[in-house]
Amino acid sequence: MKGKPPRRRMSQRLLHAMSRQRKYQLRHKRAGLCLACSRPVASGTLFCELHRRKRNLENRERQRKRFKRKIRYHKAESYKFRGSKGYEHESAYIFGSAMLASNFRRRRAKSDRAA
Repeated sequence: MKGKPPRRRMSQRLLHAMSRQRKYQLRHKRAGLCLACSRPVASGTLFCELHRRKRNLENRERQRKRFKRKIRYHKAESYKFRGSKGYEHESAYIFGSAMLASNFRRRRAKSDRAA
């Protein structure tokens, strides 16, 4: 009969060799909390919705740089900052690279109206 193998307990020696950050992450994972903060995790991930989106965007931008991509697909899920209260206000300026294009268009539209 197949199943999960029995969970091994960490020895004191392993716990002492582990960093405080890793211990924190394991505690949060066991409790069902985000590894970066103390919010509940989004389904199927190790992060809350805010940090999941942040991580997706950082990975996307890192891959764009690595493969020398010039364009961005602004309709992609990682560029949409909806559904999370952290993204509802303009003052929550977290991701500069993703916001650049939309801010540029917004400023340009304002300057065109003013002229």
